[in-house]
Amino acid sequence: LPAPSRTVAVGDLHGDCDAFVNVLRTAGLVDATARWTGGDAVLVQCGDVLDRGPQEAECLALLRSLKMQAAAAGGRVVTLLGNHEVLNACGVTSFVSEAGATAFGEPRSLAFRPGGALARELAGWPVVCVVGDTCFVHAGLTPEVATPIRAAAANTAAAR
Repeated sequence: LPAPSRTVAVGDLHGDCDAFVNVLRTAGLVDATARWTGGDAVLVQCGDVLDRGPQEAECLALLRSLKMQAAAAGGRVVTLLGNHEVLNACGVTSFVSEAGATAFGEPRSLAFRPGGALARELAGWPVVCVVGDTCFVHAGLTPEVATPIRAAAANTAAAR
C-alpha cells in the first residue's frame, strides 16, 4: 500500500473488543460509538484476533465494519493472519474461552471448518503487508521471505 498520512498497528486482540475499541479511540481512529474517524489513515491489525477472550465475534464484526467505513473515508483496515487464526482454521481449539466455544452460533470446530464462511474470510487475510516502507507481520519473517515477491507468495500460500 502507498504511504498514508498515518498508520496505526494493533496486534493480539485475543477476543477483547472493549480494549480494542479503547485503543482505537485513544488513537483517534473511532468515535465513542466505534465509528471510523480516521480519515485516510491505515489501521493494520497484526493478527491474533481470536482465542482467549469472550468477545471474538464482536472483534471480527467490528473489523468488518471498520474495513467498509475506512474505505468510504479514503482509509484502510488490513487484518493479518496470526497463529491463532490459523489454529482455529486447523481445528485447534485449546485456547478458546468458555464463551468462545459457541460464540459463532455453532460448535467451534464447525464454525471454522474448511470451506465455511469464517475459514473463507480468514483465507482472505494476508500474512504480511507493506504500508509505505514499513512491513507488518504477526510474528516475523525470515530473510528468504522478506522480499516483495516472496512476501506475495507467502500470502498466496496462506490463502490455500
